[in-house]
Amino acid sequence: MLVWYKQFSINEHTNGLIREYIPKKTKFETISDKFIVDIQEKLNHRPRKILGYKTPHEVFFAKIAQWIDDSKLHYKNNVVALDC
Repeated sequence: MLVWYKQFSINEHTNGLIREYIPKKTKFETISDKFIVDIQEKLNHRPRKILGYKTPHEVFFAKIAQWIDDSKLHYKNNVVALDC
């Protein structure tokens, strides 16, 4: 479990990554939704040291797959499918 200062550090690091694309004092009215989604995609597919050099995308969908597998053990007739 992450302690508060580790969570704070991760958040600050992520803010720094976002600032590579959106400088401080940028007016958000000038940023398109597509640009935000592009940044999101880039950051979610960027390996992170804290995640063992896996991407947030990989970690998230591995956890989802684990939950699906675990649920199959309890509900064998109710197989859940995830369309990625």
